[in-house]
Order: sequence, then C-alpha cells, then structure tokens
Amino acid sequence: MYEIDYRALGYFVGIFLGGLLRGAIIFIPLERFLPLKREQKVFRSGLLTDIVHFGVNTIVIQYFIVQAVLVASSYWFAKLLSLLAGIGFPYLGISLHFLQNFVSKQHYLVQFFIALVIGDLIFYTYHRAAHNNKYLWKLHAIHHSTVELDWLAAYRFHPVEQMITQSLNAIAISILGLDPSQSLLLGLLSSTADPLAHANTKLRFGPLKWVFINPEFHHWHHSTERQAFNKNFAGRLPVLDLIFGTAYLGPAPATSFGIEDPVPTSYLKQLFYPLMKRQRKVSDEVMVASTESVSSK
Repeated sequence: MYEIDYRALGYFVGIFLGGLLRGAIIFIPLERFLPLKREQKVFRSGLLTDIVHFGVNTIVIQYFIVQAVLVASSYWFAKLLSLLAGIGFPYLGISLHFLQNFVSKQHYLVQFFIALVIGDLIFYTYHRAAHNNKYLWKLHAIHHSTVELDWLAAYRFHPVEQMITQSLNAIAISILGLDPSQSLLLGLLSSTADPLAHANTKLRFGPLKWVFINPEFHHWHHSTERQAFNKNFAGRLPVLDLIFGTAYLGPAPATSFGIEDPVPTSYLKQLFYPLMKRQRKVSDEVMVASTESVSSK
C-alpha cells in the first residue's frame, strides 16, 4: 500500500523556488543569447500570472493531488483485485497482480522508461481530445492564450486540466506497479523539458527533434497558422506524432502564437474563464480543422 511521503512536499517547494532560480540562470540567458524573438522582453505581459500558475501547478497539483491520487488508486486497485476474485474472475485479478509484480521488479531506469512512454501516451490522448472536444478545449484554451512564448509560459495551465492529466498519470503508475517515486522523477524531468519546449529560443535539436520534446517542435503546436492546427500533441516523445500522423514542422520557425478571442490576463479570471458562455472563435476553428482532418482520412 502506497503511503504519503511528506518529505516530497519539500521536494516540490524546492522545485518551485529552484525552478524560478533555474529559469533565471539557464533559460533567461538562453532566451537572451539565442532568441527566437529578440524584441520580446523578459518581463513580458502576463508574467506574474504565469508565476502563480507555476506555483499552483508545481506544489498544489504535483504534490497534494498526485500524492492523494497515488494513495487512493493504490487502495482501490487492491480492493478491485479482491472483488474480482470474489465474483468469479480470479484469473483476471491474478493477471493484474502478476503484471504489477513483474513491473515492480524491473530496474529503476527500466521503470522510468515505462513511466515515460505510458505517461506520454496518456498525455497525447488527452491532449488530442482537448483540441477536439469543446468542453476540454475551454480548459486547454488557457494554455494557448499566451502570445509571447517563453519558459514560464509552460506552466500556464488551468488547475483542473492539470489535475486531470496528472491524476491519469498517477493512476497508471499505481496500476502498473511502478515505483511511486517515478512520479517525482517525471516531475523533475518536466521542470526542465517543459520550459525548454516553450522557451523563446531558436535552439534546434537537429535529427533529435523527433526523439525528445524541443522548442522547434512544440512552438508549432502553439502557432496561429492554420496548417499547424491539431498537430504536435506529444508532451515528451515527438515520435508519437509521427506514428499517429499528427506531426508538423514548417519550413521556417513558428513565430505567431495565441488564440483569437482574448483570455483574461489575471489568474483568478482565468480560473473562471471556462465557465464563460461567450463562444471563442479559435475553439470553433479548432473543431472545424479537426473535423476536416478526420473526414480526409
């Protein structure tokens, strides 16, 4: 049975404070010396809002929500195994138990690879759904509202959306029998990979651009150019977009970002933005583009 590791709170507080410091030490100089948009300022519009998003999504969501879901999913999965045995499906329960035992005995790095691949498959599926479902898009539009991409823009997510994606990932870790600390390791990876992918930099990965998430790949996901709609959904492994036919890289770097209808700039207003009745043009365009994509297959 998984138990809450209260020491992890210090870990995530460290991520919050250390992340800001790391941004100042690594990402800001990177954006200054190798900028995609040289005219973009460090203290851009919406910066303070994104710092609040950063704090909420790294401490409140990553620690309290993920820890709670790990505890709950571990408990209920054990109950499920007992229930399956009790209602005449012992072999299914035994198979699931065998899977957990097999995975849990693998080397820590093997477990990390499994967690990385499964986690990104889950994120890809949700992310693609968020661009095709008008209700999920209302949440996801917050992330796409930034018009000046930089390392802190990576954290502009509605907390409900973060709870959904992080909870799904935590449940998968628990069900598969992976070491619970894999969630911490994935969080550490996210604290570097996500800001780099959104950074205001023209840094290129060369042929590795299809191996791991990078600015060139992810900037196109935020592009306002129509040909880039519903493309590049992977959060870590761009090869997933190659496999599922959603990869796109333009001949030149993407430079125009955001959505047409303005999302409020304050954090509190962004929290309630998904409840607003006003229809958003980009939401409709995303849905239309998605329909056209499906019908063309």
